[in-house]
Amino acid sequence: EVSSPGLDRPLVTPAHYRRFVGETVKLTLSQPLDGRRKFKGRLIEATDDHAVIEAEGVGGRPEQFTLAYADIERARLVPKF
Repeated sequence: EVSSPGLDRPLVTPAHYRRFVGETVKLTLSQPLDGRRKFKGRLIEATDDHAVIEAEGVGGRPEQFTLAYADIERARLVPKF
């Protein structure tokens, strides 16, 4: 039996991240960044070694975070309804 990745598709390779630039993603880091491990935001950029997301930062203002793929434990596309 073959199954599709589904609506909340996991992002694993840099090509996955590049394909979904502009979409909303949820990320969990292996180590905290600025005191947090979980991020939800819009994927702004994807290179061969890192992704940039715009997520809620200090004071609830949007902020850009540059995250190395090596530091990302899990990443998923957030489905649109």
